[in-house]
Order: sequence, then structure tokens, then C-alpha cells
Amino acid sequence: MAPADSVAADSTDVVAYFCNRDTMEYRFMATKKDINGNDTVWRSAYAIDFMLCITDSTADGYRMEYVATDFVRMDTISADAQALMHQRVFERIKGKKLVFQLSEVGEVLAFVNWSDIRDDVIQGIFTAYNEFYPKIPGLEELVPKGQLMGIVSQSYQTEEGLMEWFKEIELLFNAHGRSYAPMTETEDEGSDTEFPSSSMVVAGLEKTGNDGDKDAEFDDDYYVMAETETRLKGDDIKTFFLSKGAVLGEGNMLSKTIAELHADDIADKEVVVDDGYYLHLFFNGWPKSMESRNEEIIGDAKTVEDRSVDWLSRSWNNF
Repeated sequence: MAPADSVAADSTDVVAYFCNRDTMEYRFMATKKDINGNDTVWRSAYAIDFMLCITDSTADGYRMEYVATDFVRMDTISADAQALMHQRVFERIKGKKLVFQLSEVGEVLAFVNWSDIRDDVIQGIFTAYNEFYPKIPGLEELVPKGQLMGIVSQSYQTEEGLMEWFKEIELLFNAHGRSYAPMTETEDEGSDTEFPSSSMVVAGLEKTGNDGDKDAEFDDDYYVMAETETRLKGDDIKTFFLSKGAVLGEGNMLSKTIAELHADDIADKEVVVDDGYYLHLFFNGWPKSMESRNEEIIGDAKTVEDRSVDWLSRSWNNF
């Protein structure tokens, strides 16, 4: 939902006005939890601190460096594969400079030195798997480690694949270069590859001052918020849960097991999938905070995956 005290605008353009040597520090947090009534079970939780610095600014765009600086995980979660993988990768790339090319409006055009850290990502994930598999009895039978490692090795052999690993960069900059109306609502009837859904996008300026929004710090700070709801029934539920393991290939045991776990849901229940994207930006186009949330709701039970990035420090106009 839009901030209550937002100021409407004809359109909101997400455009970068970065300067050479602009520096931002951020914290990326990723969590996953299951909620059933009043009970909450945490499945994954970790955080990565990183720094972004503009090292070149021209009429054609920007060159930006990313440096990972710290990692924290919730140690009370005994079997957290996601946190373990990201921790082992972090240990290999900490302090290394990852270089990205941005357009003149802040779109990510290229991961310039992706090949320099390709092996760090792959080997970090392999190390995590070797640690994680012995902790989960029966996991080898469900998803053979060798098969999964082969998929990982193949997935991160390209620039596009490596970009998928650094979700924090995609989440911060994927709205740059786009223009948003104050409010847009759409209904999608679905297709052979997409489920029916309804979406709403809201964008505008934030107010400062005593009666302003808590997220606004400067005049002309602004936001973009998008929410999509998908309701699944009958065979669509089975298709949805089968797709969760599709990365392992058609007919794999993980897909079948996930579908079997939700056999009762397929029969007579409805699954609601809510996706939300909430982005707040400074007046100059630097992201201030963002959240990407996915909720799968079945009756009183739901699974919530949340990814957020918040700024920690800023240094601008360092001429």
C-alpha cells in the first residue's frame, strides 16, 4: 500500500543522478519462515553487509563497484542451507571488488568481471553442500548431491547466472529506467505458462516535515510499490508445487515429494500466492530501502520469504 501522506505525481521516473565516488553501504537480509496460527518456525535467516561505490561517471553511464564486508546468520537454525551457502561464498569473495556497468539512468547493463568470481561462487556452494548433506538423513536419496552440484556448476558458468546469485543488486536497481503512473491495476486471466493474477502498482513522492512519511528524508524522495495476488485451485495447485523442483529436471523426486505433501490442498483447498515489491529511493535515485516478499497461504498456514535491503551509510558529491 502507498504511504498515507504521499504526494501524488503525474508519473514517477526512476532515474539515477549519481556522482563519481558516491558511496553507499547497505545490509541485505533474507528470511524464510512457516507460520501456522500462532506458531512460527524459522527456516532460514542471514544478512550480508556490502558497499557500493561509483568509480566512473560519464554521459553514457556509470561504473559501480560492489564489495561484501560482513555476514551474519541466525545460529539457532540448525539446518539452514541458504545461509550456509551464502556464508561459504561470502568467505571467498569478502573484500573483492565486483564491477557492474550501469546505464545513464541506472539500469544494470553488465556484470563486468563476473568470470573472476565464478569459481568462488561455485566452490563456496559445493563446500556448503558437503557440510549440509550429512546433517539431513535421506536427503541424498531425495536429491542426489552429485546431481545438484552438476546443476549448480552449469547454472553459474555465465554472466547471467552469476547475476542471479547477487539478488541484492537486481532488487536495488531493477526499477531504474522505468516510469510509473500514480496507480495501475491489472487483471491477468493467465495462459498456458502463467497463472491468473491481479496486480497493483503505486508510485509517488514522499512528504518531509512533521506530518510527513517516516521514510522520507529529503524533498523529492519517492517510492514504487507493487503487489500481485495469485489464487490457485485444483490442478493449478499441483502444477505450482511441481514447478518448485523443476530446476532438477522433469520427474525428479523433490517435485513429486513437494506435490505429495500438498495432496490435500490439491483436492479442495485454495492456495493464495502474494508477491510484494516495495522500493524507497532518495531524490537522486540511490535506493534507500527495498523489500521483496513472497507469501504462500493455505488456510491458516503460510510460508513467508522476505528479502530486504536497507541503507547503513551514505557519502555523496565527493568531488
